Amino acid sequence: MSEHGPKSQEDLSRMFREQGDIGADSSVFLRPLRQLLEQGKPVGQVHCLTTGSNPQRRLPFGMLTETKKGRLVFWSVLPRDTHVLCPGSSLSVIDHITLELPTGKSHVTGYDHSGRRVHSGLWELQHMAESRLALWFTLLVPMSVLLDQDNAVQRVVRAPTPDAKRRIDEFVRYTRSMRPHHMALPSPQEETNCVWLTVFLSPPASGCADVGTWLTPVLKTLGDQVEGLAADCRVRALAYPVRIGTRTVCVVVACPPGELRNGVVLGLPRQPVPSA
Repeated sequence: MSEHGPKSQEDLSRMFREQGDIGADSSVFLRPLRQLLEQGKPVGQVHCLTTGSNPQRRLPFGMLTETKKGRLVFWSVLPRDTHVLCPGSSLSVIDHITLELPTGKSHVTGYDHSGRRVHSGLWELQHMAESRLALWFTLLVPMSVLLDQDNAVQRVVRAPTPDAKRRIDEFVRYTRSMRPHHMALPSPQEETNCVWLTVFLSPPASGCADVGTWLTPVLKTLGDQVEGLAADCRVRALAYPVRIGTRTVCVVVACPPGELRNGVVLGLPRQPVPSA
């Protein structure tokens, strides 16, 4: 267990009763709830994505949801009290990535150095040749970051009196509708320095069948971020389909050898060419 959480169910219950706010603001469990806690806006069904080789301790690496406006939103795990790096973005802290499904374009949302919420960039899905797959993003996470997350989080929020019951009902609906998806590591956890996640969109009928064909060219782009990664390196990977509405998101989990040069690294395939 992490040092940042309770050791038993009894300890957990006591901590929630006796304490107020618990856990870091960077927690991947808290960030999707921000619009509900701060503004009372409902949150769609969230899919909790976890990894690890110990089924007794699943390590969250992200939250994924589809909004009513036709957007996919992904919140990545963040290092405690640090920030995520997104090459090509001017933001100091990346909160989430949003894909506009009708256009196939993504942007990141985060906070600048003054704490102001801003959007940055427009990236296109990368459609794979002779395939129905489209690369959305890649994510590199040190194993130490996954292990250092809070096991329990809590926020005490005072809701406006006329709206209190509705907000409580929305929170209950949110927790009851959450769907867990565990994605086992392809190598022993104790031998893993970092986890590499590659996320594709696929039509429901296609699933993740031909994802492996496209991992080698994507792997070659990691050299700038992973110290000691050989150019001819072969990495075993496991693919997991996550069904969201009428589409399938394919999450590929791999453990490349070497050490990350930075913390968490979010990679988006390309920026569109500006129109003339």
